[in-house]
Amino acid sequence: MSKFVVDVTKGTDLSKETGIDDFLFAETVSTPIIGFVLDGSGSMSSCRYETIDGFNKYIKETGIVLPMETEFILGKFGTIDSMQKVISDSVALATVSPLNGNTYNPCSMTPLYDTVLAVIEKVQLRKTADPSFKPVVVIQTDGEDTQSSNTLATVFKTVGQKQKEGWTFIVLGADTDAEALAMDFGIPRENALEYGKAKSISAFNLLISATVKATEALTNKTPIFSIEDKRKLK
Repeated sequence: MSKFVVDVTKGTDLSKETGIDDFLFAETVSTPIIGFVLDGSGSMSSCRYETIDGFNKYIKETGIVLPMETEFILGKFGTIDSMQKVISDSVALATVSPLNGNTYNPCSMTPLYDTVLAVIEKVQLRKTADPSFKPVVVIQTDGEDTQSSNTLATVFKTVGQKQKEGWTFIVLGADTDAEALAMDFGIPRENALEYGKAKSISAFNLLISATVKATEALTNKTPIFSIEDKRKLK
């Protein structure tokens, strides 16, 4: 089906001028903002360098594909440089520093709930300042929460409210049931991907296209991962 770009201020069909074959309206233009929860607990040490390589490729490739105005917030926990969760300020995706063995050194426990909520809070601050942001929150972990002051019920309620506001949530589970975790959080199972730790780089490769898909979708009801995607990483 042919699609068009329309200037809603003039009602003009701009498809011939732009060459774009998508039916878009000027009023729906938005800028992606990605909140990323990265598990740095001790159990991630077995795939430490695969995670570093996969994350760095994810940052590089999404930085090329997504608009240059895209912003990024990283929440990581358990790493030895902090011994607790660290939530970055929002920065341009293209300026995110790659991880290395010093900045990603898994250890300690899993304050997953606290980190998810802290990242959501940071993303919300940016969206409040600029309502044109379209939030996508990625949650990567290899297990359940073991050290949060917040509860699962609070995460479920918060995620549910943000999804009603149009936010998209994606779950990556390293050797853990990602679909079960997603459902615990109230996230559609189609937005969850389980992968073996030996396939960490492949998982982050799929996450690149999944993130782009989430930012381009006109609704957050669009399934993020296909059945074939899930089969690849079993």
